[in-house]
Amino acid sequence: MIKPLRRSSSRPSSHSLKNPFLYAREHPLLVHVPHCSVNIPENERVEIILGDTGLRHEMMKMTDRYTDELFDFPDTVMHINEYSRLLFDPERFRDDSSEMMSQYGMGAIYTHTEDGQRLRYISDKQREELLRKYYDPYHSKLHEKMQDILSKFGRCLIIDGHSFQSTPLSFELDKTLQRPSICIGTSNFHTPEAVVARMEKYIETYCKNQEQNVATEEPKASAEEINALTEGKNDAAADKNTDTAVQNIDIADQNIDIADQSMDIYYYIEEQNDDVSDQYSQAESQYANSEDQYVNSEDQFAESEDQYADTAGNDPDALEQDALADQLADIVDQIFAAEEQAAGAEEQSAAAEEQIAGAKKQNCSAFREKLTVKRNVPFAGTMVPIKYYLKDKRVSSVMIEVNRKLYMDEGTGEKLECFDEVKEFIRGLIAEALKAFEVV
Repeated sequence: MIKPLRRSSSRPSSHSLKNPFLYAREHPLLVHVPHCSVNIPENERVEIILGDTGLRHEMMKMTDRYTDELFDFPDTVMHINEYSRLLFDPERFRDDSSEMMSQYGMGAIYTHTEDGQRLRYISDKQREELLRKYYDPYHSKLHEKMQDILSKFGRCLIIDGHSFQSTPLSFELDKTLQRPSICIGTSNFHTPEAVVARMEKYIETYCKNQEQNVATEEPKASAEEINALTEGKNDAAADKNTDTAVQNIDIADQNIDIADQSMDIYYYIEEQNDDVSDQYSQAESQYANSEDQYVNSEDQFAESEDQYADTAGNDPDALEQDALADQLADIVDQIFAAEEQAAGAEEQSAAAEEQIAGAKKQNCSAFREKLTVKRNVPFAGTMVPIKYYLKDKRVSSVMIEVNRKLYMDEGTGEKLECFDEVKEFIRGLIAEALKAFEVV
């Protein structure tokens, strides 16, 4: 069974059970984290046709790792999916006919991987069973939490927490290579402008305090460029843009290939590290056995010396005692060889740890040196439960997508050294959104 990542608890505290509100806390806020887990029950895992290595590779690309930790906001209702999105995706429409991503085999129940390979074969009946078992209870519980918050506060702000890869995946519609640090997803109906503006202002202020640079919008065309377009250069510009788009797609494909190669190298190195660990364990066992042999041989050698002294020149077994002495010397040599092998394994392990630590420190530059923020790029929109979607103005929602290179190694899935800094940054971003919402 693939084990889930650590989850933040969404159970109500003991003091909240003393009032009529089962879930509602101190804020009209619900934090939704749908894609953080890698948990697939064993009885469901058997229906996925990918091998373990292929599934780990797919999980690495599709899972918003650690977002349950990044978006953990104090004294707030959390709704966290405890299962992998490869089992069911709660942010897809239940009906495939209403879900755009179903054309890629990535509706509420995925049938294909991000690059179009078959993930599972499933009948309509099996699909409905999965929806009733996982999808429907998930949304039923979400609805209960929403109702509780609305009953207590009269309105609710949803923070929809996600992360995304630093390079586009095959199924993603936006193939732009220059991806922002933070994507803020909005809805014209459910997202107050004041909330988004306050969030952008927070990021700008944060960057100034950290002496970073921040970009919040795309550069606009100059007057000369506009005039050129109106003077008949439309076709040339369009052709150039088409060529550039094709080049960008080619580069994106190359980056995806490089990412795949990096993953293969990672798994190869992981296997090598396992081999080194096995060698180290074997060397330790061999060393211990050799020590035992050495002690026994010393005892035998001492006895043999006594016997040899008593029978020197007369006992024909004296030659056998000399052979025993040679055997003892060989065992000593084996002990030294085992010690050297164990020392070599320790050095390799230490070198690997240093390499990982250095990579973590270096990769933090993505967060510490420059932050960019864009609205609805590379992902647009935000999650609203279907009961309230485009119907109820009491429900507001904003999506926060974090570029994974800010807080984790995308090749290994390990947290970077600056993970806690990014977590505090996200916590501040949510706090600002809440402040703006409470005065809207």
